[in-house]
Amino acid sequence: MIVKVMKKTIVHIKYWLLLMLMVVGNYTVSFAAIVTNDANTDSTAVSLLEQTIKKNQSLDKTEKSLNRQIKELNNTIKALDKDLQNADKELKKQQQQLEKIQPKKNQDEEADLAKRQQDLQDKLERLDKENKALEEEIKSLNLSWDKKIENLKELEGIQQGMAEDFVNKNESYLEQAFSKMSMPRLRELQEKCAAYQGDQKVDTFSKKLEKVIDYKKIYDTADSVVKQPFDRNAVTNARRSLKPLLSQLNHLTKVQADSVTRLQQQLDGFETGLVTFKEFITYFRDNCKYISSSEDVKTEVGYIHKKKNAEGKTMEWRIDNEINAIPYLRDMFAQYMTAIKDIKAIQAYKRDPKNVPKVETKILEQYNNNIKQ
Repeated sequence: MIVKVMKKTIVHIKYWLLLMLMVVGNYTVSFAAIVTNDANTDSTAVSLLEQTIKKNQSLDKTEKSLNRQIKELNNTIKALDKDLQNADKELKKQQQQLEKIQPKKNQDEEADLAKRQQDLQDKLERLDKENKALEEEIKSLNLSWDKKIENLKELEGIQQGMAEDFVNKNESYLEQAFSKMSMPRLRELQEKCAAYQGDQKVDTFSKKLEKVIDYKKIYDTADSVVKQPFDRNAVTNARRSLKPLLSQLNHLTKVQADSVTRLQQQLDGFETGLVTFKEFITYFRDNCKYISSSEDVKTEVGYIHKKKNAEGKTMEWRIDNEINAIPYLRDMFAQYMTAIKDIKAIQAYKRDPKNVPKVETKILEQYNNNIKQ
């Protein structure tokens, strides 16, 4: 671009110099023509000649000035031509270097660009394949999920039926007397409830089961007291612990309420039964000297049965309602009746009053330790 501008500038300068020369030449020619014509003119032309000479002198000065300027311009042109030649050489040199460098640079860039484009294309193709694979996997998972949901609904239906069957089969167990229940069985039912957690019927059954277990614990604690040797402190504590259960009689089944009421009566009558048992032993021992055979034992027992207390209750009635009403006393009295039917044992007693059945000794010890004043 610079070279082209310099070339145009030089052409313009040359054109201007040529024009100046043509102007100077015209004036010279005109002056010559005037001199030639003035030879034949009159004096009036002298003035015109003088003016012409003056103009010619001025033109000479102008020509010298122009020649000087032309010389300077020629020097400038030469310098510009030299600069132009140098610029051309430099431009050609740079073009040659550029021609050497540019193709290799373009080739490297194009190769790198092509590689990057291919890498991107490969990546897009790979991602497209992965995307399609994921879409297929999602479809497969959706089908599998739908199948699982369908199976789950089917299982839920089965489970619901099993839960309902579980409740129907075991609900009656929670309604029977506490003495008929076993704690291991109740615990087992509690564990099975966990398998049906979330089912409304089972949840209701489970809450009821928890209460029954609590009631069963209270009942068993008190019930164990009437099945052991009499202890006044133990009986008192058992009666106290039974009160929460007594307050829930309206929420229990009839058999459960009856069993709790009966247990309360047993605790209340334990001491009375022990006293009656002790009285029977005393009556029998007082008349043991008249016994010589098994028939004598029956006669003596029959006689004792008819004895009445201050309230008019016979010993037979008191045995049935006071002794046999208490589990522990009932068992002990059965053992005692078996022992006194042994004639050898009676004979041994006659020889030595210390020779008495073990059951008799236990009953008398309990009486002496808890009741005897």
